[in-house]
Amino acid sequence: MSRRSVAAAATSSLLGRLVMDWLRHQQGAAYSPSSDYTRLDGTTAITSLVADGPLAKGAEAAWTAYSAFTTFAENGPPANYVADYRDQAERYAQEVHAPLGELSRLSDELVHGLACTPAEQISAETAALTPDSIRQCAADMLRTAVVQVPNATDPPAWSLLRYTAPDQTSLVGAHAVRRRKYRNVERWSSGEELAYSESVVGLRQGHVAAQAVTLDQHTVMLAYADGSRSLIDLVGRQLLVRPTAWDQGTDVIAWLDQVVPPERTVSPGVRWLLPAGSAPEALRSAIANGRTVSKSPIEVGPIHLDAWAWSTESTRRSPISAGHCRVR
Repeated sequence: MSRRSVAAAATSSLLGRLVMDWLRHQQGAAYSPSSDYTRLDGTTAITSLVADGPLAKGAEAAWTAYSAFTTFAENGPPANYVADYRDQAERYAQEVHAPLGELSRLSDELVHGLACTPAEQISAETAALTPDSIRQCAADMLRTAVVQVPNATDPPAWSLLRYTAPDQTSLVGAHAVRRRKYRNVERWSSGEELAYSESVVGLRQGHVAAQAVTLDQHTVMLAYADGSRSLIDLVGRQLLVRPTAWDQGTDVIAWLDQVVPPERTVSPGVRWLLPAGSAPEALRSAIANGRTVSKSPIEVGPIHLDAWAWSTESTRRSPISAGHCRVR
């Protein structure tokens, strides 16, 4: 498997959800697993395992998560896991309001803003589950897992990113593009302007500096099929850039595709979308599993993929000083 082939193949979204649910219950708050599915063909997924907690405990938590994932992929679920899950799903399917309530937990359609999966379809998928199909799904997801761990941790694969202390980054002299008139649903990466230079990309909101991502030989870029790009630096800082959110956004994306080499580009598929009209706070809570980041990334540890949170400490470390442009 090449380094660019990082999209995991899961036979269905239900299988991927089963794997993530099991890992959450096994490890509790030790880390935050998530899955990013594309529903274009129903097969592509990328898995993110992110350690929570102080930096000193981050490495241990990350390795615990990775070990649990590895064990699950090798051995599959416990003997009673499939039967218990099937019984639970059948109880939900028999409830009057299940298709609009509990069944949404078993389906990814709602988080994509689509109609809820019919109870009959979920019952059929659940009835077809086997321990081996779940194990195979976990193995596929494990091969392409993106795991963020603290600095000085020896990674078992290329996709585990090292962390280092952030440098003083500045966007002085950077180019800047304005946000379009409308506000996008996914606004955890919102700002009045997107500024970029040869070494830094970042956001600015008024005169308040926002977090910046360093562009260097270690920067990883997630290239989504919808044209969006997420930049991740060694510190774990991440910036989501949607071409439709900014004037000249398409040009910025094309420039990023040239700056970041193919060997540092990951193509996970389409991002996990929430229904139109969701508040930024709800998005931030849903994508980041309810965790609020209020300290430096160095103190908090790895940052969840596709999550955005303002940080006073990281703002001081990463000032954005580019020209100011108001939203039209």
